[in-house]
Amino acid sequence: MRGAAREGGPYRDHFTGFLRMHRGMGAGSLESAERNVRAFLSWKFGRHAAHWKSVRPADIRAFSIQHSRGIKANSANVRLSHLRYFLSYLHLRGVCAAGLCQAVPHFAAYAQVRRPEVLSMQQRRQLLGSFARRTAEGYRDYVMALCMVDLGLRASEVARLRRSDVCWKQQALIVPATKTGRGRELPLAKPLLSALRHYLRHERPLSDCDALFLRHAEQRGQPLTRTIVKFSMTRAYRRCRFPARWSGTHRLRHTFASRLYRGGASLKEIGDLLGHQRLDTTNVYAQTDLSALRHLAQPWPVR
Repeated sequence: MRGAAREGGPYRDHFTGFLRMHRGMGAGSLESAERNVRAFLSWKFGRHAAHWKSVRPADIRAFSIQHSRGIKANSANVRLSHLRYFLSYLHLRGVCAAGLCQAVPHFAAYAQVRRPEVLSMQQRRQLLGSFARRTAEGYRDYVMALCMVDLGLRASEVARLRRSDVCWKQQALIVPATKTGRGRELPLAKPLLSALRHYLRHERPLSDCDALFLRHAEQRGQPLTRTIVKFSMTRAYRRCRFPARWSGTHRLRHTFASRLYRGGASLKEIGDLLGHQRLDTTNVYAQTDLSALRHLAQPWPVR
């Protein structure tokens, strides 16, 4: 948020720390929050110092409508929640009145929540088969895909893994704490364990860097970013000719959770493996496909 240094005063940086500490936001969510707060500050104050006494509820509503134009209600509400958090934070600091936070609208989303799209078993095999495992970079991307579709890791977690996080004797992976503040230990099945061993022995570039997954082309030997991890999966979707709207890595995490749920795992068990703190968060990942369960329904017993 360097472009307008005086937009939010010292509170802007403190706000980011507040979200990280008290809201448990990860890097991606923090970037989105900063972007949406910066949009309001630029809209209202430009490059001038922020004078909150000049801000009226009508300003908040006008910006909210403009900033949400052309996107779905749920996406708009996410954007506006960041502004609401910021104004609430400023109110706690005594900078602005409570009425500004209350002026941020919430758009009604009447449509039913759509079940997240996940990969079928055939699509999973197709995805994993799309990586050129004869090349070092292709094998790296293959192992990263396994970490996400078979362990439910986030892209940011994959990027932050270290060689020391692989516990060979215990056949487990230590996932450092990120978004929710919770680290966790995940069991490694033999296929993923073997893939990790092969990657480290034969495909990983020689480097003093302790990051598990490294760059192979430009900046060879340097750690990956979560953006690179996401882009590698999006390219795989394109190779598989999956729907054009598919991108990123979250559907791999959805796939992992849904497979566990259908296998009989409880939401608490799934949440622990995903690193969630709240069950309602896990429920989004493991929504039941009612059409898939209809064949299990039995007639009501009549005595």
